[in-house]
Amino acid sequence: MDLSLLAEGAVEALVPLADRRGVAVEVGGAPAPVLGSSTLLPQLVTNLVLNAIVHNLPSGGAVALRTHSMPHAVALVVENTGELLPAHRVATLIEPFQRGAERTRSDDHAGAGLGLAIVDRITQAHGGTLVLTPRTDGGLIVTVWLPHPYPVEPSA
Repeated sequence: MDLSLLAEGAVEALVPLADRRGVAVEVGGAPAPVLGSSTLLPQLVTNLVLNAIVHNLPSGGAVALRTHSMPHAVALVVENTGELLPAHRVATLIEPFQRGAERTRSDDHAGAGLGLAIVDRITQAHGGTLVLTPRTDGGLIVTVWLPHPYPVEPSA
């Protein structure tokens, strides 16, 4: 599977929600091949895009998705604008039922705070690592590192 194609698909599916919420979404990057579940990996990407849209500024927000391929790993980076998140709060976001900031439930998304917990479990199941980093001007950078299916050995 290619994370870049999964990212494009998730964005395409969630553009109506982003438009309703006034969030601009941008996707790009290099092909990022991975070996894994054809059910779980799309769910991982969709959860990240959905969270980035929903946990954003009330208007004028932005989401950027980028894929990268390194010799031993591939990465999906999802960055969004939003409320300021202190580092100690970010550390708890992968725990079930946690949220980065208070938000009211709306008709288009009534989440339970499980999105990043699910992403973390799927990442672990694929031998990867999930990294959450607060943005200095508000919002979050979420990076999913997964093993490259065809690692390149350094030349001697």
